[in-house]
Amino acid sequence: MGRLKLLTIVGILLTTFTMAGCGGGGGGGGDTTPDGTLTFYVDLDGDGYGDVTDTTVAETPPEGYVSLDGDCDDTNSDINPGATEVYDSIDNNCDGTVDEGVETWYVDADQDGVPDEDGATVEAIQQPVGYALPTGTSDCDDNDANNYPGNVENPNDASDNDCDGTIDERFYYSDEDNDGYGNPSNSLEDTTLPAGYVADDTDCDDADSAINPGAEEVFDSIDNNCNGIVDEGFTSTTYYQDSDGDGYGNANETMDGISPPAGYVIDDTDCNDNDSTIYPGAQEIAGDSIDQDCDGSDAQLSVALTLHQGDFDSNTNVVNLLFQAADGTTAEPIDYLVDSQFELLEDGFAIGTGTGYEEYFREVLSGDALNKKFQTVLLLDISSSVDATELETLKDAARRMIAAHDENGELIRDADGRLTSLLLPGQQVKIVTFDLNRRTIVNWSDNPIELLNAIDTIRPGDAKTALYDAVYNEIRSWNNTLIGDTLTQGSMVVITDGSDNASSYTLDEVIAYRGNKAIYAVGVGSQVDETALRELASTGAYLYASNFDLISDTLAEAQRRMAAFADSFYFLYYYSPSTTTFNVDLSVIGNNNTGTDATISQTFSGGSGTIRPEIIVTGPKDIREGESFQLSAKTWWIREASDYTWVSGNLDVTVDTTGSDDASEVTIYAHPSDGVYGPVTIDVTDIGNTYWLGSDPQYGENVTTTFSFDPWETLVHRYGASGNVNALYSLATTTEGGLIMAGATDSFQYASSYNNFYLVKTSASGIEQWYNTFSPGSTTNDSANCVIQTSDGGYLLAGTSDDGSDLKGYVVKTDAIGDEVWSSTYDGASLFATASSSTSIEACIETASGGYAFAGTIFDDTGDDSMYLLTVDADGTNPVERIFEHPTAGGDTRANELIQTAAGDFVLAGNRNTAFGTRYAYAIRFTPATDSTPESSTSRQDTNVTNFRDVLELPGGNILFLGNDSVCENDASTLSLLGSYNITLANPNFSLHSMVLRSTGNIVVAGNAGLVANSSGAKVCLAELSASDYAIVDETYHGGYGSDDSAFAVVETGSGDIAFTVSSSTIDEAILVFDDSLAAPVSP
Repeated sequence: MGRLKLLTIVGILLTTFTMAGCGGGGGGGGDTTPDGTLTFYVDLDGDGYGDVTDTTVAETPPEGYVSLDGDCDDTNSDINPGATEVYDSIDNNCDGTVDEGVETWYVDADQDGVPDEDGATVEAIQQPVGYALPTGTSDCDDNDANNYPGNVENPNDASDNDCDGTIDERFYYSDEDNDGYGNPSNSLEDTTLPAGYVADDTDCDDADSAINPGAEEVFDSIDNNCNGIVDEGFTSTTYYQDSDGDGYGNANETMDGISPPAGYVIDDTDCNDNDSTIYPGAQEIAGDSIDQDCDGSDAQLSVALTLHQGDFDSNTNVVNLLFQAADGTTAEPIDYLVDSQFELLEDGFAIGTGTGYEEYFREVLSGDALNKKFQTVLLLDISSSVDATELETLKDAARRMIAAHDENGELIRDADGRLTSLLLPGQQVKIVTFDLNRRTIVNWSDNPIELLNAIDTIRPGDAKTALYDAVYNEIRSWNNTLIGDTLTQGSMVVITDGSDNASSYTLDEVIAYRGNKAIYAVGVGSQVDETALRELASTGAYLYASNFDLISDTLAEAQRRMAAFADSFYFLYYYSPSTTTFNVDLSVIGNNNTGTDATISQTFSGGSGTIRPEIIVTGPKDIREGESFQLSAKTWWIREASDYTWVSGNLDVTVDTTGSDDASEVTIYAHPSDGVYGPVTIDVTDIGNTYWLGSDPQYGENVTTTFSFDPWETLVHRYGASGNVNALYSLATTTEGGLIMAGATDSFQYASSYNNFYLVKTSASGIEQWYNTFSPGSTTNDSANCVIQTSDGGYLLAGTSDDGSDLKGYVVKTDAIGDEVWSSTYDGASLFATASSSTSIEACIETASGGYAFAGTIFDDTGDDSMYLLTVDADGTNPVERIFEHPTAGGDTRANELIQTAAGDFVLAGNRNTAFGTRYAYAIRFTPATDSTPESSTSRQDTNVTNFRDVLELPGGNILFLGNDSVCENDASTLSLLGSYNITLANPNFSLHSMVLRSTGNIVVAGNAGLVANSSGAKVCLAELSASDYAIVDETYHGGYGSDDSAFAVVETGSGDIAFTVSSSTIDEAILVFDDSLAAPVSP
C-alpha cells in the first residue's frame, strides 16, 4: 500500500505540472489552488474550452471538464477562443468583437488577382473563391487571366494585356546616337516604332554611336561593347607627345594606348619638343647656347675661317668678303653660322648686326640665300686594271649619281614619265674617262637624260694609266667664282684604284696645282693605293669603296659633301664710309679656336664714293586737315647714338615725340585755326654726340623736311614708277576703312614693255600700304578691270591678258596681304566652245553662295560678239557659263558691269550693236535655276542711250543704269523702265563712266568733261544727284593732272568722302584723288 500511494502522488504532481504548462486558451484555466489542487472548467460542447462560470477543483480533470477557459458559447463547438472569425454576426473567436476583419470582395472570374471592380461583390473576412480585394485598377477583361492592369503587354496576341486601352503596344527605347541600340532609362509605349526609338534597351551610352553591345572593344578607357568591362583584351603602352614631329617624345606629356596616338611616339628623350631641330642625335651647332643633340650641353665652337676672295669697290665703298668656315678640329664644313654670330670690326669699331648702326648695310649671305652653282667633273678610270664587270658596275654607280633607280636598276619615273634627277640644284656635270688618254664623254650638262646616254657610250680602255695627267688637266676645267651674289663652286670626283704608270706629272705637282679646289678621290678595288689617293684628295675628301658594288653609296656621300662644302661658304658685304686706309677684322663670336685661322684680316684703301653723314627723314609727304602721320629721323654713318629736336615751321601743326626716347619718331597733327594750307617745314636737329667716320663732325647735324598740307578736295596720291605705264581702273573700299585698287603697270615685274595686273592697298587717306603685280606669263599684256574685297578678307581681281594672238580672261585671288592664293585664265574656245578663243572680263563680284561671278565679252571670229556670265566656286573651279547672244545674225552684245540683286538675280549692263552698226544700251537680268524652277532671263534695250556704263541696285530693290549722260530706273524683276533722267552739267561736253550710291541715298556720277567738244584738255567731272528725282545737287571739276583727265572708278569712303581714280593721256603715274564734299556747282 505504501508503494502504491507514493506512485499516485508522483503521478498527480506530473499531471499538475503538465496541465499547467498547456494552459492559456481560456482565461486562467488549470490554476493551482492554495491546497495544491487544480481548477477545471465545464466544457459542454466538447471544443476544448470551458465555461469560466462553471468550475470545479480537483487533482485531475473530472469528466466533462477542461483546463482551458474562455468559451463564450459553451453550447456551440464552433465558437471558442481558438476558432476563426467568420462573417456571421457571431463572435466566433470569443475576443469580444463580432465579425472583425470583414472586407468587401469583388468578383475575379478569371482568378488573375485583379477583380472587376464594377462587378459583383461579397462581404467576407476570408477570400471567397472567385473573388479578390480591389487593387485600384479594374480588370478590363475578367474572363481572361492574361489581361489585367500591370501585366506585361504581349505585342502579338491582339489583346489589351495591361488594360491601358491600347492593344499590342510595347516599350521602345530612345536611340539618340542612332546606333540601333536603345537607352533603358528613356522609354515609351506605343503600338508602332516611334522615330528615334528602337526595341532594344541595351545601350550603355546613348550619346555615342561607337558605344553599344555590337561595337568592337578598343583601347580607350571606355566600355565600348557595353559588357561592363573596360578595355578587355588589350595591353597598354605609354607613348609620349611629339609636338615638333621630329620622332622624339616629351617625357612629361604621356598617353597610354595599344598603338601610338596621333602626335605621340614611343620615345621619351626629346629635350625640347617645340623645335624639330633639337633631339638626341641631331647635328650640334657649336657655340649657339642651344643643346641640339640633347646631351645636356652645347658643343664647344671651334671654327677655322678661310678667305677666298676679299675686295673693296672704292667707287661704291662696298667691302666684299667671300670666306669658308670649317671645324677647327675635324676640318668638316660648317654651314650653320648666321649673321649675328660674326663680329666685324673696322679699325676696331663694331659694324652691323646688334651694334645699333645698321646704316652700314652689313649682311652675311649663306646657304639658300647665297645663289650657288656646282660644276662637277666625274673622272672615271677605264684602264685595264678595271675589268669589264667592274666597269659596268662603275657605270651603273655613275648613273645612280645622276638619277634615281629602283632596286632592279630601273629608272624611277613619275606619272608623266619624267625621271627623278639626283643632281644638286644648279649642278652641271662633265664626264671624262681616262686610261693613257683623256676623253670627254659629255661637257657640262645639267640634263640627266644627256648624261645617262653619255655614260652608256663608255667602253674599256687600254693597259696604260695616266691618273695624275688626267687630274692635272681637269683641274683647269673650272674656276671658283663669286659674281654678284652667285657662287660658282667646282669639284672633281675621281674613281680609280690609285695606280699610275704613264703620267708625265707627278703627284706633288698635281697637289701643288690643285690649290684649294675640291677633289673627292674614291678608291675602289682590293689593291688601292690609299696613300696616294689621300694626298690627291682635298682634306677629308678621300672615300673608299671596298668593292665596285659600294661605289653608288660612295658617290651619294660625295654629293652630300659637295653640298655641305658649298653651304660652308659665306659672303659678307657692307658699306664703309672711310676715305682713308682701314683695316677689317672678321671673327666668330664665342670661337674656341685660338689659331691664326680664327680671324680674317684685310687692309683696304679708302673709297671715293659719295657716302656721307646726314639726317634722313622718312614719312608721308601729304597731309590733310584733321589727320596725323609719323615722321622718322635717322642719322647715318655714326659712331654714337643720336638724339633729336623737332621744330615746326610756318603752319599750325603740332609735333608730338611721346613714346620715342631719342625723339627719332614724331607724330604730326594738322589743325589750322585760320584755314591756311600750303607747304609745311619741320626742322630736325641731331643734338647727340655724333662722330663721323672719315668726315667733318658737324656736317649734316640739321635738316629741314617739307611736306604738303592741303585741304581735302585737292588731296592727290600717285602710284607706280614715273616713266612707266600705270593705271587704276577699279576701286573699292575695304572692311577696315582703307581702299583697294586694281589696274595695269609695267613698273615692277618682267620686261618693261609688258603690262601686268597692278594691285594697290592704301589707308583711308590713300597712303600706300602694299602693292603687288601678277601675270600669267612673262610676255603678256595684262590689265585688271575690276577688284573686290572677298568675305575671307582677301581680294579678287579680274581682267584681260593679251599674249599677242588672243585675249583671255585672267583672274587672281589673293590673301589679305596681296599674295596670290590661286589664279586662272578663261577663254572662249575652251570654256564656251565658240569659234573664237578671245575673251575679256570686265566685271567681277562675289556671289551670295560664296563663289565668284564674272561678266565680259566673247569676241567671235565670225563677227558676232556676245556678252556672257561666268560663275565659279570659291577656289576658281567648276565654271558654269551663260552666253547672251544678239537675237539676229551679225549683231553683237557686250557687257560692261555686273551685279547680283538681293533676290539672287544677276544683272549685266552693256550694249548691243545691230548688223547695220546701230548701237543701243542693253541689259540682261538672269535668274539661276532652283530645285523647283528653271533658269530664266529678261532683256532690256534702250534706244535713247548707246551704252550702259554702270549699274547698281537701289535701296528699294529697283535697278539704276548709268548711260553716257543719263540715268534710268528700272523694275528689278522685269527691267521695265520706270523713269529716264537726263543729266545736264555746267559743261555740256561730258561723258559719264561710273557711279556710286552714297550713304545719304544720293547718287554720285563721275566721268570727264571737255572744255570744247571733241578737243583735248578734258577735266574730271563729278555730279551728285538727288535720291528723290535725280536732279543735280552739286557738281565739281578736277583737272591739271595731265591732258584729257577722266575718272575711271568712284567710291564713297567710310568718312563720307568721295575718292576716284584718274586716267590721263599725258601722265604715266596712277592717280587717286579725294574730294571731301561736292562744292557748289562751279564753272568747268
